[in-house]
Amino acid sequence: MAIDFYKMLDDFNDALFPGLSCACCGEELIDNSCGLCDICKQGLNLHNNNCCQKCGEPLDHPRDICPACANANYEFKHAISCCEYNELSGKLIKDLKYNGKKYIAKIIANFLAEKYKECGFCADYITFVPSGKSTLKERGYNQGKLICDEFSLLTNVPVLETLERVKETERQATLSGEERRKNIIGAFAPVKEAKVYEKNVLLVDDVFSTGTTLSESVKALKKLKPKNVLCLTFAKVHFLKELTKKNV
Repeated sequence: MAIDFYKMLDDFNDALFPGLSCACCGEELIDNSCGLCDICKQGLNLHNNNCCQKCGEPLDHPRDICPACANANYEFKHAISCCEYNELSGKLIKDLKYNGKKYIAKIIANFLAEKYKECGFCADYITFVPSGKSTLKERGYNQGKLICDEFSLLTNVPVLETLERVKETERQATLSGEERRKNIIGAFAPVKEAKVYEKNVLLVDDVFSTGTTLSESVKALKKLKPKNVLCLTFAKVHFLKELTKKNV
C-alpha cells in the first residue's frame, strides 16, 4: 500500500503547530486568536441579531419566526447559531469529526463563547449530544464533548453529561429531512444522575440542519425537568437560501 508522505507531513504539522496557520485555508497567521485568517472568518457569514426567534435562521427583514418554523413542532423554544453552514464552516466541522483535528474544537468553542455572551443566557451547565457506541469506537471521541470542554474553559460554565444514546442510528447527514426525523426518534435518554432540576442548561451541537437531533435531545432532557434549555450550534443550514435556490 502506497504511503502519502505529504499527507503524513501535513497531519504532523497540524498536530504539532495547530495554531500557526488558518484552519480553513492554511494561510500563515499573524494573529491566531481565533484560528482563522480574516478572509476565512468573514467567509463564515457570522450571524447578527436579526434571526428567527425559534431556530436562529437569518432573516431578510424583521419578524419573529422564519417560514420553516411557522408549522414546526420543535421540542426546544429557542436555538441560536454562530454562522452559516457553508464550505468553510463545513470544512471545520468535518475536519473535527472525521479527520482527527481535535484542536478545531477550540476554534469552534471560541465562536460559541462569543455568541453565548451576546445572547444573555446564564447557563448553570453546558451539555452535548451523545454519540453512538460505533461512532465513538471509530472516531475515538465525541466532538461535542471536546467543544464543551473548551467552551467551559472560556466561560467557567461546567460540563455535565445529561444524555445517553440508547439507539444506534444511521448518520443523519446521509438522510433526507423525513428520514432524519424517523431515524433519530427515541435515540436519546436522560442520565438519571444528572441533577439539572430547575437549572438553566445550554445544549451545544456542531450544526443545525433540520433541527431533528436537537429536538429529540431536548425531548429527553426535559425529563430531568430543567428550568430552561437553550440550543447553541456553531453553524446552521440556511433554510431561506436553500429554498430560494430550489425556486430559481
